Amino acid sequence: MAKQIYIARSEIEAHKLRLFLAAHGIEAHIGNDDNAAESVHSPGNEFALPMFVDDADWDEANELLREFADQSGGEFPNVDQTSLESVERVVPGANRSAWSLWLEVIVVFALAKPLYDGHSLVDLVTRALGIRDTAANLYLPALIYNGFAILVAFTAIRWSGDRWSSFGITKPTWTDVVTASIAYVVAFGATMMGVDILIDILRSRCGEHYVYQLIHAPRPSYSANGWTGFAVLLLLAMSIGYSEELLARGYLIPRLERLLQSTWASVIASAGVFGVLHWHRGILSMWSAFLGGLVYGIAFAWTRRLWPVAFAHALYDFSIFLARSG
Repeated sequence: MAKQIYIARSEIEAHKLRLFLAAHGIEAHIGNDDNAAESVHSPGNEFALPMFVDDADWDEANELLREFADQSGGEFPNVDQTSLESVERVVPGANRSAWSLWLEVIVVFALAKPLYDGHSLVDLVTRALGIRDTAANLYLPALIYNGFAILVAFTAIRWSGDRWSSFGITKPTWTDVVTASIAYVVAFGATMMGVDILIDILRSRCGEHYVYQLIHAPRPSYSANGWTGFAVLLLLAMSIGYSEELLARGYLIPRLERLLQSTWASVIASAGVFGVLHWHRGILSMWSAFLGGLVYGIAFAWTRRLWPVAFAHALYDFSIFLARSG
């Protein structure tokens, strides 16, 4: 049986609250619900949108709303002290100005991602020191770079004061493995098919020679000799998967949802950013990253959990590493 938890005053407000509850595993329904036998008094606004949760989720939903009331010092005028007067703190960064959020996003990606001639800030430092990614040093520079990217994202989230779970940062569960397996299969199929389609288009427009150069462009190779090499590649894939998904999905999508006021636009925009960040590897890698980013973005928006997309991404990269290993 459904139970009314809040009366939203606009579609945007209802959307924000639904996203917040979904981030904590609670499904909210918007609109009149004939099964909501325990509805509360409506303020009489013809544009009001009553929101319902299952009776089993009622206590947890109330605790979440009360927590936000304590943080903002607000009250719950719409529903007998069990709903927020405003859901301005429902989405991460909703209590901050748009320009400050844009500035934060720019700083985070400038510090953590490959913007400088295809290299990140940390990558430039390791190169200046003469350190390169090789099997001999167990790909230490890449591990340091990914660790630094994670630190930058965590620091931005911590300083913002937003909830960790709003960015999908929760304890992993076994269901995450199942979701990750599905996302991996879909992402692998989508990228392979999408790249083949793009190659056919480029072949018809630019000629066979151009396509041949793209396909046979130099690519990094990896060493998986013995169990040590296998374990190092797995660790490398896991660090890449988690750091990139933390930034491109876990951090960026909630921020863009606040700025763009649309989940779908946020998913597409984050995939676009993810694709552009691979520009230094060529158009095929950019297109592949964009398609994979769409799959991971949809999975994140659906589950509101970071672990499934991080696992899927790591598995995808690990399979690529093994395919390119000698």
